[in-house]
Amino acid sequence: MPPKFHFYDPLKPIFTSPRFLPPTKIEKCQIVDSIISHGCFLRECSVDHSIVGIRSRLEYGIELKDTEDDIRGIPHTTRPTQQ
Repeated sequence: MPPKFHFYDPLKPIFTSPRFLPPTKIEKCQIVDSIISHGCFLRECSVDHSIVGIRSRLEYGIELKDTEDDIRGIPHTTRPTQQ
C-alpha cells in the first residue's frame, strides 16, 4: 500500500526557508508537548505545551506553560521596547 503523503507531488509542492542557524542547545531541561525552533539555548528550564521561537534563550528557572514565544525571528536581546 503506498503512503498517503508524497513529498514530491508536483501539484502540492512543499516550500522551505533555509535559516543557516546552529542547532538548538538543550541542557538539563524538561520539555513536554512543545516545539523548539532553530538557534535556541535552553538551560535548566521547563517548557510545557509551548512554542519557543527562533534564537530564544531560556535560562535557569524559567518555566513556560501554554505559551507562544515570539516566532518572528527577533532575538530577545534586541527586541525594541514599546513606549
